[in-house]
Amino acid sequence: MSNIIATLPKVDLCRDFAASVSGAHLRERAGKKGAKLTTWRTFDSVKEFRQSLAAVRKSLNAPGHFEQAAVHILENLIERSIVHTEFHVDPLASNVPIDKQLARIENGYEIVADEYEEALVSFGFILELDRGADPAAQRNAIDAAIESSKRVLGVAFVGPETALNKPQLELAEYCRSKDLRLIISAGYEPGSKGIHDAVALKVDRVLHGFGVLKHNDALTQLRARRTPFVCTPTIEVQSGRAKSYARHPIAKMAEAGLFCTFASGAPVLFSGSLTSEFEHLSVHLGWRLDQ
Repeated sequence: MSNIIATLPKVDLCRDFAASVSGAHLRERAGKKGAKLTTWRTFDSVKEFRQSLAAVRKSLNAPGHFEQAAVHILENLIERSIVHTEFHVDPLASNVPIDKQLARIENGYEIVADEYEEALVSFGFILELDRGADPAAQRNAIDAAIESSKRVLGVAFVGPETALNKPQLELAEYCRSKDLRLIISAGYEPGSKGIHDAVALKVDRVLHGFGVLKHNDALTQLRARRTPFVCTPTIEVQSGRAKSYARHPIAKMAEAGLFCTFASGAPVLFSGSLTSEFEHLSVHLGWRLDQ
């Protein structure tokens, strides 16, 4: 099935921008420090995953890095028949201001579009809002991002899953006023605060969604609203949130009537791809191509 999947048009709804660059490309640019970059793939907990992701993001520390990365990533998407991608970007993670990041990524896109005139590739940006960061700084970054690029589609509350506080709820309302989608990471850590926030905010998308089956009221409301759930299977298995691919809750979530799909998340961290996610679930869950 992998050969069929590889050539079919695909959509990747959760893909960290920095973690979409291949390990070889990052190591080549890092030079002598490149040998240390293999540690990115050793995460086996939620905490270590976040540390690995932070390390990869910090490797893009100059405006030109974002342009080079964009060329590399978009060529790879074309090769893998991924026709639409939503790149997650933490606007406060780099010393390069977010508006300059997005502008240089756009430059990279123009280079690829000129070279591959008939290729179909589109993308947008989801700004990640870490629950532990300063909402005022995040709001300023959001303003700079949407002023710089029309590709900013939404924001995603991520990080340690404490209940959103008043400033964060006000920030969510501000994002709504700017016509941005609201996305929330819920269930990547044990507990249910993220799920309850997802219901209260009437979010447009839930990432991960582990634990929703234990909360009937939340399940009923999110199912009735047809709220999409986007899982990242390999990340969830490797970080220990799912016991295995065969026991990944996406199957029971789908059986419960939730609108579920999956994404690559951060493919460089596990040397994977969206195609490999298709393959893992088809093998371990017994899903046919139509499923």
